[in-house]
Amino acid sequence: MVRRLIIVLLASLLHGEGLQIEDFESPFVQEVRNDQNRTLRYEGRVCFQAPNLTHWIYTKPVLKEVLLIGQKLIVLEPELEQVTTTKLKEEHNVLALLQRAHPIAPNRYQLSYKGYTFQIATDNNGTIRQISYQDELANQVTIRFTRPVQNGGLSQDCFKMEIPAHFDRVYR
Repeated sequence: MVRRLIIVLLASLLHGEGLQIEDFESPFVQEVRNDQNRTLRYEGRVCFQAPNLTHWIYTKPVLKEVLLIGQKLIVLEPELEQVTTTKLKEEHNVLALLQRAHPIAPNRYQLSYKGYTFQIATDNNGTIRQISYQDELANQVTIRFTRPVQNGGLSQDCFKMEIPAHFDRVYR
């Protein structure tokens, strides 16, 4: 549940106060560090398009896709040969959520939402470079965008998800 909230919120973060973003695409590196300083590393690519399209494509250490379209969350897990579709209880209004993001320093923004505090770092051009937060297990999560393209006229192909016919389908 909290993981879904985080995915929805991170999708939303790309359209905050002063960040003037209509679309965003970047390879990313996500690191999750626990209190014993052990780190899990994930890699992939993310695409976002206002107001409600987000596609996280994880390539390492395992393949996994997370597609958010409004109230619909689709998780594709090739190693399990499974796709799970969940209807979220509420439409997440991107603009309303992100109007709460506020600058705290040059190239730094902060957003508090449902008990979580998200730190957002941008470069001098306002392009998002990093998002960090502490998750529900007190892990420090950092997502670095390695080659971000912001407002570059993103293709709708970025939001296509290929689901093999033989995969199990779970609906929630």
